[in-house]
Amino acid sequence: MNTRSFLYTLLFCFIAFTACDKKDGPVANVSSPGAPSIVSPSSGESFTLNRDQPDDISMTIEWSKPDFGFSSAPTYTVELGVAGDNFANPMILAKQQKTSYPVVTSKLNEMLLTAGLAGGEAHSMELRVTASISDSVSKAVSQPVELSITPFQTDFPPLYMIGEAVGGWSLDLAVIVPSTEANVYSNIAKFTQGEAFRFFSEPDWESENYNYPYFGEGSVTSLLENAQDGDSNFRMTGETGFYRVTVNMNAKTVEMEPVDEPVMYMTGAGIGGWDQPGTGASVEMTFVQDGVFTATTDFINGEAFRFFGQADWSPDSYNYPYFSDGTVTDLLEDAQDGDNNFKVVAESGSYTITVNLIKPSVEMEAN
Repeated sequence: MNTRSFLYTLLFCFIAFTACDKKDGPVANVSSPGAPSIVSPSSGESFTLNRDQPDDISMTIEWSKPDFGFSSAPTYTVELGVAGDNFANPMILAKQQKTSYPVVTSKLNEMLLTAGLAGGEAHSMELRVTASISDSVSKAVSQPVELSITPFQTDFPPLYMIGEAVGGWSLDLAVIVPSTEANVYSNIAKFTQGEAFRFFSEPDWESENYNYPYFGEGSVTSLLENAQDGDSNFRMTGETGFYRVTVNMNAKTVEMEPVDEPVMYMTGAGIGGWDQPGTGASVEMTFVQDGVFTATTDFINGEAFRFFGQADWSPDSYNYPYFSDGTVTDLLEDAQDGDNNFKVVAESGSYTITVNLIKPSVEMEAN
């Protein structure tokens, strides 16, 4: 064999050897990666979120890993959208690398309400999981799962009482009956013996209204009777005075119990002098509704005052820190005077002040 033939043979063997030695490495499935698949919940499932168990897990979302064609650790985005919206405005439940996510009831409820979905109503939703590993590799998106989710209400519209028994048959005199839980309403009001009233959903004659027969399947306090006046209103049979009325629209019940007249006083140099509440320069506020009082009076810049829940110095008084979890008008500040009274930082003059012990809040408006 001549030298040239030997070199050709050697080159051929080298090429053949290297070709046989080459291993098939992983090939990225970048154009159409196998999508993750939602294992739980199943399509068609319904979830009703429980107001009484806000920290419970309402559902646990589980899914399979996608196939990118090589070993990977994707980041998963769990999205919830309104059915038919094609995830145009998705709610992001989680962004993580685990393949399951427990959904806390209160978190999910807040997301749904923030998105404008009404509490107490079932909503058709879609759930999907998107997996990604980098900008250079296509995202893998699961098939959506259809769900029905009913969030609970956190804000409830009130009822209104209108009629001579509670002030008069005028929309301007409607007595608000607030609600702090679904379909249960309660407030304190003054009722007049022998007069009638009715419940309304709005201070509007055309709004939905509820008379004595409406509660026929439940029970009505013996302090009220059917007025038999054509509209079957409620007639007050108890003595004239202040009562707490509680209406449960689920159980169809109306309960009433007598209470002391709610009072609130302001006293201090900020409104004229530190006279004992109920005497001298102290100001008696007007009862509006449970925990809410208002008054119009002159305030003195740079001076302090405090709210008192009786015509005396004790037992109940309400200073600036009492409202620390709520809001206080910027026309007042903490006097930092040992009792943490309210200091008037507004210009001296006439103001209407409203205090809400339940909210809690203090509002002021110049006259």
